[in-house]
Amino acid sequence: MMKNKRESSKPTQKGTMRLGEWFSFHFSPQKTSKKKPANTAYHDGVPDFANSVTCFTNVRYSLLYLDGSLVNYLKICIPIFFLATGTISFAMADIVHMNEKNTIWIVENGHWCIIYTAVLFWDAHMGWFSPIILEMNNSVKYGVYRYEKYEANNRMEFGKNNAWISKMNRVFGVIYIVAVIGTLVKSTILEEQYPFKHLFNGWFPFEINSFMRLNIVRIYELGCAWSAASGAQTFFMTTMAYTYHVEAHLRLLMQKVAKVLDSQHPEKQIQECLAHHRAILRLFNNLSAFFDPTVGFSTLTATFMVCTLLYLITNPDFDMNVIVTFSFLVAPELGLLVSVRIRGQKLTDLSSEVNKTIYDLNWLEQDIKLQKDLLMWLRLTSKPLELKAFGYRNVSHAGVKEVLQTSYTFFNMLKAST
Repeated sequence: MMKNKRESSKPTQKGTMRLGEWFSFHFSPQKTSKKKPANTAYHDGVPDFANSVTCFTNVRYSLLYLDGSLVNYLKICIPIFFLATGTISFAMADIVHMNEKNTIWIVENGHWCIIYTAVLFWDAHMGWFSPIILEMNNSVKYGVYRYEKYEANNRMEFGKNNAWISKMNRVFGVIYIVAVIGTLVKSTILEEQYPFKHLFNGWFPFEINSFMRLNIVRIYELGCAWSAASGAQTFFMTTMAYTYHVEAHLRLLMQKVAKVLDSQHPEKQIQECLAHHRAILRLFNNLSAFFDPTVGFSTLTATFMVCTLLYLITNPDFDMNVIVTFSFLVAPELGLLVSVRIRGQKLTDLSSEVNKTIYDLNWLEQDIKLQKDLLMWLRLTSKPLELKAFGYRNVSHAGVKEVLQTSYTFFNMLKAST
């Protein structure tokens, strides 16, 4: 089959790349639009894909975007510095006060270590995978694939998808900021503290015995809070935005496939649908390359966070303030875990529906050439799209159950050892 010339005007890369390719091509300075995303508009019946919400601005404002310039390398060092030193601060506090503090205090600091380590990993990953994020952004804003004609229901689908991503971005931005900063200042607000009490129980290499040092420490702690909140929210929304866009294009593809034999030129319509399907696969491969290690790592952190929360709740000496604080921390992490698995299951289901839509066509009554094309396409779509964690675990509804079971196992081990 002839390749549709309208397929794409942008070069694409596979999900895995050699190290030399990163620096020889991807990390060259690239121009990106700074125009604020808006709800999808339409011109001559074609959705204005250029204004699709991809949350790419989140990556830039969180200082996590690398384009090869020295300035951006220095910018990304800011959140990484706060998160790395924050992790060390909590870990050192546990080591220094191991024999002085109770188990709840030690577990609380360990909980913060897990959170900061997870966000540190996500930030570094987003910086390293900036070329793939940029490629996905350009692909979505180009339209992934441009059809010659869009129907009203196609345009409505993209409009709803765009509006939902934009709304979710605002809501979860507020949730993550409140969850992280609110838990840092909670003890200061609810309890009477001595004059030089700082916001969290981290370790510092100097004694805080003056208001000047106290202000320095509090500025540092707020920097840690901003880095954790912005990093978590950016990773979450970047992942969610592109999974929603892949879903929207799979639904569009099914709508086009269902009517492919009703047109006067079915061969041309099939070529368009095939080109769109290949473009979706390229976007999905990039999403998988970005998605795989980060979701696998977040699954591990969520497991330990649920385990420690169960331990605190069942401890007879628990402090309700600590439980509320930890619940605020665990809720966004579990929200990320459940949301990602719901989206992963949805992608798998939609890709299976594409295969079913092709099979349901009246292809037996077509000429031999069309039958061959449809049979080849049917074979290509027989394996559904599957997001994976660490390359082998499918991201689906079953993953939530596995996390809860593993958390309960670790909880029993922790309970038995104390």
